[in-house]
Amino acid sequence: MITEVFCAVMDLHQRLGLPSIKDMGGSWERDVDGRWFIAINGPEARSLGPDEWKLDLPPWHMGVWFNGWLAGILTPAGGTLAAGALANEETLIEALRKAA
Repeated sequence: MITEVFCAVMDLHQRLGLPSIKDMGGSWERDVDGRWFIAINGPEARSLGPDEWKLDLPPWHMGVWFNGWLAGILTPAGGTLAAGALANEETLIEALRKAA
């Protein structure tokens, strides 16, 4: 299902008409809906995320926050994401699709 998260993120990025992440300086951060926040990193490690909860993300990783708390670290090959009743892969994908 992590693949679905990345597909939903890329769909949102495309629907917003944004340039490639490479052309955006190698990273992209977005408040999805007031609850979910995502930060996607390109080829260099960097500190990304909400101001109060920045995270040193390795290259090609995505950080996911729910209500300000770190909820997961993902790569296209897998990762870990919260599995609570409100914060899980399904609710993140739903929020991303609504934002698109």
